[in-house]
Amino acid sequence: MWILPEQTTGFLNDIQKAQLTVLYNAIMPGDAVRKVPNAAQAGAVTFTDLLLARDVSVFEDIPKWQVLYPKALQALDEQAQQLFSKSLQQLNTDEATTLIAKLETNALVNFVAGSEKIDQAVLFDTLRRHCIQGCFADNRWGANQNRVMWKWFGYQEETKEPIK
Repeated sequence: MWILPEQTTGFLNDIQKAQLTVLYNAIMPGDAVRKVPNAAQAGAVTFTDLLLARDVSVFEDIPKWQVLYPKALQALDEQAQQLFSKSLQQLNTDEATTLIAKLETNALVNFVAGSEKIDQAVLFDTLRRHCIQGCFADNRWGANQNRVMWKWFGYQEETKEPIK
């Protein structure tokens, strides 16, 4: 069995984590009526933060994501300022959903970090994938905290042997 090294520190700063929380909750908003957890409740940001702090031995795309995330969050913050006159982490659910929809459809104008253009399709796919993984993956990776999504889905199995 492969042993996952203990990961206690992340890659993102507090502002970036707050920005990512807004984006992830727009991607996976949850549903209070049906008691579906949102991305924040599932720990999707923690999963991404810990994933980005790992090295290429865990997954070959991590160095690429380590470059992408800070640039992309900065560019999305600039877009939020242009579209809504507020920072990314201050967006409400409707505004964040609008921003994500524009990103998904390649509709953000002048979407750059510094002078470098960011591929909107690649960014949307990366954010969506990491959000879903962070909501539903094994909590030993920092995802699905307290197995909240598994429990909501009806899967109650507890891990017998913790990964050290």
